[in-house]
Amino acid sequence: MSFSATGVPKPLQSRPKKSPIQLLRSASSPFGNHPRRKAATTPQAGVKRSQSEANTSTEQPLDNTGIVTTLPPPKVPQDVVSLIRYIQEHTWTEIPERAAGMNSTRIAEVLNFRKNMPPIVSIAHLHAVSTSTTAIERQLATLIHSGILYLKT
Repeated sequence: MSFSATGVPKPLQSRPKKSPIQLLRSASSPFGNHPRRKAATTPQAGVKRSQSEANTSTEQPLDNTGIVTTLPPPKVPQDVVSLIRYIQEHTWTEIPERAAGMNSTRIAEVLNFRKNMPPIVSIAHLHAVSTSTTAIERQLATLIHSGILYLKT
């Protein structure tokens, strides 16, 4: 019971009861309204792996192959300008005329997209196709300093 300003007791007002649907929280996940359960402690039949499969996937060490080699193209001079030209010429593969999975309109869109792409070559790409990253860095520094190349940051 509660009391009013006059001191006369008023009966308690109960709030309207919410239906069970209204009590459910709205969640962004479609599974947010489902009851929560603890994770199963025993593996399920569909997830169970054999003992030998479990051992082989975790106990085999990786092979040490040494230093990772780069992918220098054959018979391409290893100066920066030649490598940039090589990368720009070999960026795109040819689109086959038939069996490309695209109609002529889509092929035209792709070719126009390729044509309108700016001729940018990343330093990481230069490092990937060069034999010496240090020499490439030195050549880049001299070409940028002389104004032949522009470094976009």
